Amino acid sequence: MPRTKPAISVIIPSYNEEKYIGMLFGALGRQTFSNFETIVVDGNSTDHTREISSKHAKVVTDSSQVIGVARNRGAKIARGDILVFLDADSRPSPDLLEKYYGVFKDRRVVAATCPLVPIERVSDLLGFGFHFATTTLAKTFCGICGANFAVRRDAFMKSGGFDRTLTTYEDVEFAKRLRRYGSIRFENGSSVAVSARRIKKWGIIKFTYFNIDNVVRHALFGRSNSDYERIR
Repeated sequence: MPRTKPAISVIIPSYNEEKYIGMLFGALGRQTFSNFETIVVDGNSTDHTREISSKHAKVVTDSSQVIGVARNRGAKIARGDILVFLDADSRPSPDLLEKYYGVFKDRRVVAATCPLVPIERVSDLLGFGFHFATTTLAKTFCGICGANFAVRRDAFMKSGGFDRTLTTYEDVEFAKRLRRYGSIRFENGSSVAVSARRIKKWGIIKFTYFNIDNVVRHALFGRSNSDYERIR
């Protein structure tokens, strides 16, 4: 018998995420919405990421080491009409997929995102910086954060997906093109916990400067900052 077509495809780029990705699969297993498939696009991990993922998802390999390219690869093979992108170090609330599915009943909406919260305990200052960068800016400017968003598959394809040349800032640039096809909804009713390891290692000053620098670079030169160290 043919497999039932999933309503949602969850796409997860990964690289050496054995510490976190099992937690993500656990959270997906507790979702109140069950009609979804899971696709992991792995960048040739050297740890146990692929081994863990193969027990829970379809795993494909992308050796580009560019996260936007990995997301495009996942979208190409996805069968769902709604694509949900999550980072491998994330932990969605149990109702996330149900909330996202409901958002798209409004045909004017082409994409949606929701608040991100840090998994680890952080100081008030780092917590403020994390919230401002991942949630306040997205909510204010109706943008998306690549760590957590949903998009109609047809709109994703029409927009051309993520820019293959951008190592960072690819989510903001993608959101700008996506708005040509409809609105982006900020869904307050759900949340996704994600690792704050980068802001903890960099500190608030470097983290803030990096993001501001990216905005300026892309506005002036159409390029993003490619100096983005892997933090595992």
